[in-house]
Order: sequence, then C-alpha cells, then structure tokens
Amino acid sequence: MTWGRIAPDSPVTPLYLYNPHAVPVEGIFEYELQLGRSIRDAFAQPVLTWNGVPVPVQREKEDNMVPIQWRRKIAFYAKLPASSMSRMEFDVEAQPEQPLAHAVREENGCLVFSNDRLEVQINRETGWMDKYAVHGVDYLKPGSFQPIVFRNIHDSWGMTLQKYDQPVAPFRLRRMENGEPELRVIEDGCVRTIVEGVYEYGRSLLVMQYCLPQYGTEVEVRLNLQFAEDTSLVKLAVCPAMEKFFFLGETAYGVEELAQNQQEEVAQKWLAAANETSCLTMVNDGVYGSSCDGSSIYQTLIQSCGYSAHPMEGRQHIPDDRYIQNSDHIRTEYRFWIKGDSREERLSQVSTEAMLHQQPPMILAAFNGHCEKSRETLWSVDNPAVLVPAVKRSETGSAVAFRLFNSTSRAQDARLTVGESTAALHLGPFEIKTLLWDGKDFTETDLLEGLYQKEETNHE
Repeated sequence: MTWGRIAPDSPVTPLYLYNPHAVPVEGIFEYELQLGRSIRDAFAQPVLTWNGVPVPVQREKEDNMVPIQWRRKIAFYAKLPASSMSRMEFDVEAQPEQPLAHAVREENGCLVFSNDRLEVQINRETGWMDKYAVHGVDYLKPGSFQPIVFRNIHDSWGMTLQKYDQPVAPFRLRRMENGEPELRVIEDGCVRTIVEGVYEYGRSLLVMQYCLPQYGTEVEVRLNLQFAEDTSLVKLAVCPAMEKFFFLGETAYGVEELAQNQQEEVAQKWLAAANETSCLTMVNDGVYGSSCDGSSIYQTLIQSCGYSAHPMEGRQHIPDDRYIQNSDHIRTEYRFWIKGDSREERLSQVSTEAMLHQQPPMILAAFNGHCEKSRETLWSVDNPAVLVPAVKRSETGSAVAFRLFNSTSRAQDARLTVGESTAALHLGPFEIKTLLWDGKDFTETDLLEGLYQKEETNHE
C-alpha cells in the first residue's frame, strides 16, 4: 500500500468512512484530526466535501487544550450508503470568525430550540427538558431528564431489594458566582447546538449535555457523572406525555412488555413508551436497568453499596470498625437518544437505530494512494425493520452466511442484495432466517446451516 498526499503540497486530508451495516446510516458524525495547514491570524473554518459536494460541517471544541489551531474536531451531517466505504475530503479556510447558527432563544424562562420538525425547551432554572415536540405533537411532559437520587442498602445483587422507590432529591443546577444557574450553549453551528448544564448533589457532580440537531428529530443526551455518595442510587427520570402507555424494552431477539410497579426491570439497547398510536423511544449505550411507575420511566444509572455485600439475617455484613469503600464511586459516562413518532414507525426503526448507535461507522484520516474514490455497496437490505446481525463464512467454508432478523411483532417483507444477486424474503414476527450465498445464488437453511441433519444422516 502506498501512502502519500493527494497532490504535492496539498493541505487536503482524505477521510474514509466505513459503514459495515446492511442499511444506510444517516446522522451526525464526529471526528478530530490534524490540520493540513496552519492558519494563524483568522479562524480556521472546516470545509468537508463528498464527491465535490459540500457537506454540512462545524467546528467543536477539541479534546486537546493547546491554544493554537493545529487540530480540528468536526461534527458533520451525512447519509452513508449501506455496507460501503465513503471517501470525503477535509480542508480549512480562513474566516474572520467562527460562524454561529444562533439557534437557541430565550422564552418564558426556557432555552428554546427548533428546526423544521422539532421543538425542544430546556428550563433555565432547573436544567430539565420541559418540552420535546415533533411536528407539533408533545412526547414529553415538563421536568424530564431529572437525575434523581434514591435510597439504597448494602445489597450488591439485589438479593433482598427488587425496587428502588424511595427518592431522596434530584441533582440541582449549580450556581455560578453571580447567582445564575450554570446552563449554557457550548456549541452552535449548522449541524447542531449543544446545551450544557452542571448539576450537583452532596459530594457528587453531574454534567449533562443536550445535543439538538439542525436535521431530523433525534435528540442525544450525554451525562458525565462523578458519583461520591454512600448507599445511594441514581436514576434518570423521563416523563412521557401519554397518560397511559405500554412500557416496552428490547430483549434478545424480541421485545417485552415491562412492569410498571417500580420494580427493577432488565432490557437491552432501548426502552419505549407506546400507546395505540404514538411512541417515544430511548436508545442507550449500555444501561440495562430501569423501572416505571406508570407516569415516568426511570433509567438506572449507578448504585453505591458495599463491595460484594450480601445481607443475611442475624449477621453483620458491613464492618463498623473501619472505613469501607462503597463500590461504584467512579466517574461514568452515558449516552441516550430519544425520538418520538407514530407507534408503527418507531417500533419498526428503533432496533436498527440502536444497532447503528452502538456500532457506529468507523472514520479514519489517511493518505492512501490506492483508494481515491468511494467504494460501492457490498450488500444491503431494503427494509430497516429487518436487521443483519451476522455476516460470516459458512460452516462448510463454501459460501457466505447471512443472518436476518425481523425486529418487530409484525410480518415483514425484505430484499437482500449482494452484488448482482437478490433474494426476496418474508419474515414472520421476530423470525430469524439464515441464507447461504455461493457467489451467485441464495439458499435458505437453518441456524446450524444443516450440520445437525448431516450428523444424523452420518450416524444412521
């Protein structure tokens, strides 16, 4: 492989974006890289193009703290084709100052953000989300995204306690020296606006960021929690606007209706509040515990108790003659993505969205003389409700195995395309199918790819 710049003395840097999934990925992407040239007396505005067409891009605060323009962290909006490598070109241009969108305004004690489909209101005094509306329909009640501290006991595995239903108090916005709440806009551009709040409770600190998109209706919420309380538990409260709703969560190759009696429940990549027509989904990046009291959903973040503590009647399990460090006194980071729409649309899309958030496309800045163009799609599925959780070499080694899964409770039709080969499929609710592709034709088989039947035949 030959490595080198696009042209001698060119400041342009190629960016390669690999989408490994069978469906297109549309959204906001982040990347930080070294500048190809230095701009000293002006603002180095990032410029990103894809096949010669400008891509919406903005500069955000770099991870490094060096006060010179030698690196750029960029956020950009794009739609990447399925199972393909896309090549973009990055450069900077000198501008008098950084362009801002001024997308947030103050109204009635709230920071208000809106695009052509979305409106979000964040309470100036509390820092909680008071409104999330899509096409004029409210999906959240005021006071959502409250980080609330609950009472806990020294029971590491929940052997004697299956619900945490004794709230103590929420985290509160920290006040600055002038008395103003510490809530501010930290990023503002043509791609997104980020509102940041700093909250405190006892000895603990929480930083929460609302990432508000200029395109689409999905809002990302980021939390950075430095937790230092004893025998406590933190939950993030989200309040659906629906008076009555089904509380749903993803399970392994399925969806389960969860209890609404405040008992601790387990789900995988996402939760949802849905009635007969509407649905609010919340994707997470690895938080499995939650509860619901019929009006609010509580995503469990962290708990503190004695390490490996197991209450036993008549026995002292926490010594009182020394200091015992509580577990989970750590800094933790969380990411959630919320989206509201019709029930059918949300429940058919959320499993794919969760997969894309947890396995995002890979980005690399590289000078590769042999890869100067984007690469075409290798394989794709035309129905986003049908996932492809595995593509692998077949057990016999003579074909490629594709595993397809219908992530919904309704039957789905889909078309799998690999090169010039196409297979039409009908999948029942939550059905899994396996197809073998020999380079030309598809053959449907079982999960074991026919090996069990072959072993039985050989045994006979």
